[in-house]
Amino acid sequence: MDYNKFINYPNYSNIYIYKYCDELDNNVKELFNDCYNNWYELSYDSLKLLKEKIAKLTDNNMMIHGTLMCDRIYFKDYQKNINYYIVFRNNNIELWYIIGNIIDVIYNVTFNKLFNL
Repeated sequence: MDYNKFINYPNYSNIYIYKYCDELDNNVKELFNDCYNNWYELSYDSLKLLKEKIAKLTDNNMMIHGTLMCDRIYFKDYQKNINYYIVFRNNNIELWYIIGNIIDVIYNVTFNKLFNL
């Protein structure tokens, strides 16, 4: 993972939060939007492509499981306690990479409230 492409948000006990700071290209934004808007009808190929894009931008890990939440798509690697978020807010798309044991189960809590950002 190229940590130069991420901003670190410190001060979280045993949780390491990184926000992707490079500009996402339009193809990636379109894929992320399409998957968010059509989550329950996603084909296997679309989900695989989504995981490949997340892996390429972060740590090359595709062994993740995802779900749709209020303002985000949330993926988790349960063995490594790594969390991946694609957050949709204010007409922007953000990619977050978080290491640590997070329990994100409340659908209607926004990403900002979840982490007090």
